[in-house]
Amino acid sequence: MTKTYLDKTVIPFFQQQLTRLTLWVTVLLVLMLAYSLAQLTWLLFPASNNIEENGALLQPTLSRKATSGVKPTAVVNLASLHLFGTAAATNEKKSAVIAEDVPDTRLRLILRGVIATQDKDMARAIISEPGGEEKYYAVDDKLPGGALLKEIAADRVILQSRAGRMETLRLPKEFGGSGRATRGTATTRVNNKPTGRNKITPRISSAELREYRDKMLSNPQELVGLIRTRPVKENGQIKGYKLFPGKDRALFNRLGLRSGDVIVSVNGMELSDPASGLALLGQLSSATEMSVVVERRGQRQTVTLSLQ
Repeated sequence: MTKTYLDKTVIPFFQQQLTRLTLWVTVLLVLMLAYSLAQLTWLLFPASNNIEENGALLQPTLSRKATSGVKPTAVVNLASLHLFGTAAATNEKKSAVIAEDVPDTRLRLILRGVIATQDKDMARAIISEPGGEEKYYAVDDKLPGGALLKEIAADRVILQSRAGRMETLRLPKEFGGSGRATRGTATTRVNNKPTGRNKITPRISSAELREYRDKMLSNPQELVGLIRTRPVKENGQIKGYKLFPGKDRALFNRLGLRSGDVIVSVNGMELSDPASGLALLGQLSSATEMSVVVERRGQRQTVTLSLQ
């Protein structure tokens, strides 16, 4: 085997495969983190105190119907999300269906959040009974009390009662009509300059990572607990999320992570707000570049990858 053949064929091939592998590792990690942060959005409207400070991950239950319709290519459709209730940004075709004169429901249900999309098969509503567990519901799912979820808008949902009446369940007034609590801090952009020479070296095949990615898109509930997160505070403010091994420690290690690593920002988005998870999902769907800042033992490293 000649040196020219190695330089022109073999080495470039393995460099290309290594680049792809690094990309999949980072994408998987960010998807897991984004999903984990999305689970925390209930903090914007307090309910039961069911997230622990020891790194336990909030695990709302997804109905089978709420996930069965999501295809492996659904990540592309996230570009159309109006994440966590962007008021008055719903599809015009839906606004004709979701009429203003639909009476409010008397059912004892609380709408804690929405993921309103132009594709109703991907829309989700986070609903609970007073003091009960928050769950994700898709259109046509059955809700506590027997009503059916029929439509999901940016600031409310439409239910069909057992008697066949159409009723409205709105986001609480604390969300100020924008789908986001007034006490929530604004997501900020940061310019993190890493220090040190720590490198994340994955030891996992691209085929296995694609399998995890497909699970993430088709049924994210299957990945709950693979990586645990805990908010990290500095001067009373959340500065990032500390990562811990979950139910698959081997996966955590092969991703090149260490227990206690802190993800500080993704694409310049400071992870200081629980709502960042949903915003991050939407941003990554259309991003052409992804930059992840990880802090390890006080030193930061930035991994920048092209998504084109």
